[in-house]
Amino acid sequence: AKGLTSFPKARVTSLGVSGSVLVATLVPKELDPFSSEPVGAVVAVSLSDGKARVLAGKQVRPAESGTDGKSAVWTAGYPSALSAVELAGGEPRSLFARGEGPVLLERGFVTFRHPVTGSPEVVRLALDGGEPLTLAKGEVDRLTQHGGDVWFSSGGTVSRVDSRGEHLALVAAA
Repeated sequence: AKGLTSFPKARVTSLGVSGSVLVATLVPKELDPFSSEPVGAVVAVSLSDGKARVLAGKQVRPAESGTDGKSAVWTAGYPSALSAVELAGGEPRSLFARGEGPVLLERGFVTFRHPVTGSPEVVRLALDGGEPLTLAKGEVDRLTQHGGDVWFSSGGTVSRVDSRGEHLALVAAA
């Protein structure tokens, strides 16, 4: 089947989509998944014309991408860090020294797991800077968001917290 674009020599390690743009992280197909070689890339694909362009190259283990249609965010490195770039152009920049996915991007804020040894947490950070805000602490398995609220699972429970880190509510328990 013919698609908008193809990456015949690459393995896609993550996807993010918003509006008319798809952001993907790629590594060479033959690359060892545990390699620390800077050979990965972050690309944007226009869903209207299929044109792809590299947003960031020479990435180590790029993964966990997201987009809001204006910016792209992803994790890369070993250990992984959180980076961002404007889709309109510009240089990639580091947002946070340590970050793990999933990476959620909405309304100018990125939400991700911060793997603090002994006390991991879910963090929310403005793309344009500012202090990080801890939304939840503990081993979080999955994240999603809707309308600014962040929903997360930990063990057999699902909880919700608002974008200010207030009003934590248990939604479901096993």
